[in-house]
Amino acid sequence: MRGKVASAAAGAIAAFALFAGAGADAGAQAKITRYSIANGCFEVRSAASGAPLAKQGGAYVAGGSGAAEPFRMRPTTLGRYLLYDTERRFLAAAGQGVGVAGSPSPAAEWNVRPAGDGAFLLVNQASGHPLSAGAQGALAQAAAGASGATERFTFKRAQGCEEYPEAEVAAQGEPEPGPHPLAEVRGYLDAHLHVMFFEAIGGLFHCGRPWHPYGVAYALPDCREVEGPNGLLAPVQNFLNYGSPVHVHDTVGWPTFRDWPRPTSLTYEGVYYKWLERAWRGGVRMIVALNTDNEGLCEIYPFKRPGYNCNEMDSVRREIRNLYELERYI
Repeated sequence: MRGKVASAAAGAIAAFALFAGAGADAGAQAKITRYSIANGCFEVRSAASGAPLAKQGGAYVAGGSGAAEPFRMRPTTLGRYLLYDTERRFLAAAGQGVGVAGSPSPAAEWNVRPAGDGAFLLVNQASGHPLSAGAQGALAQAAAGASGATERFTFKRAQGCEEYPEAEVAAQGEPEPGPHPLAEVRGYLDAHLHVMFFEAIGGLFHCGRPWHPYGVAYALPDCREVEGPNGLLAPVQNFLNYGSPVHVHDTVGWPTFRDWPRPTSLTYEGVYYKWLERAWRGGVRMIVALNTDNEGLCEIYPFKRPGYNCNEMDSVRREIRNLYELERYI
């Protein structure tokens, strides 16, 4: 392939080091920080009134007659969260106000920022406005940049949260740390891995990706949108995966995985981050991330993501950027 770049990217290597500590503070009785809440179960309380967010009439208020709602704080990147409730819905911005959403989106992502004295601002990713609790407990979005008493919230550890859908590692094992950061490392080296190939060939050739901010259901989806029902509209992918341009197969990924991933499935995702963790627990200590594309195949393949072209270096830059995004996600 033209434009192949072998990159032992720091982001990919650092990601392995992070597996050991990912989410380690979530359940600990330590100081609550914008990072320690990751994947934990918490009540969200107005710092001004002390009232917790609770359901009332299908919406949320700070206080009210309902019981405090425990939220699973599901991170989408460092310091940014989905607030996943016990009905498997999300606290989200809705117009100028605040509502409940049935699926994740930037409107349901909240950037948690320290506000002093153990309190935090929750700034919406879509609107840029902080969450605010009024005198009567009504939730709203304050003006951009507001950081007064009504925009300050605290987190209290809770129980009873829903588990956010995620793949299991299903493996045990943890490497012994060296005596210092530059100590010798023993284990396996994977010297050839296309971690971010989902970005190549226009972005719609490969199905799945190593992670998604909204979890496994979005990272490892049903691939019929790429390959058609039963994979019948993907002759090139079928040839690469099965040796024939026509091969009826199940395109569903999570949660059934009936026909993919498999060692011969070159166009289906095979390096989801939980599987990378499984490899790390089994002894892999370093990977070389090959960031690559194929301009010729890209030019003849008719489907592309909006804004994508066949410039190989544009693809390589996206792939390297994604390595660092994966590091932040882990």
